[in-house]
Amino acid sequence: MESKWQTMANGRRFKLHPTGFMVIMPDQSPDVIPLECNVCGSLLKDFDDMIEYKQYNCCYNCSIKWAQHNDAKWKNGWRPSQEEVTQEINRRNCLPSFIYQVK
Repeated sequence: MESKWQTMANGRRFKLHPTGFMVIMPDQSPDVIPLECNVCGSLLKDFDDMIEYKQYNCCYNCSIKWAQHNDAKWKNGWRPSQEEVTQEINRRNCLPSFIYQVK
């Protein structure tokens, strides 16, 4: 006989599994941010990426390039073409990942 969910402190609930262990779950799942941008596929690296992902479902760079100035279209589902995304990825790959200080 399977037990029913019971409420715990801190917004969690639990029940006993038929095999004898306890299953504990939060009442609500937290917002999950993926590892990769839904548009360009790059890794979400920092807090700026997380903020933009929560608002536009993409990384900071894609947000600046496409989402922010197309806000209404973006929220209605518009996304850049795969060709545009590929061109942007190639452009980003040509940027230096470090800066030299010349004296």
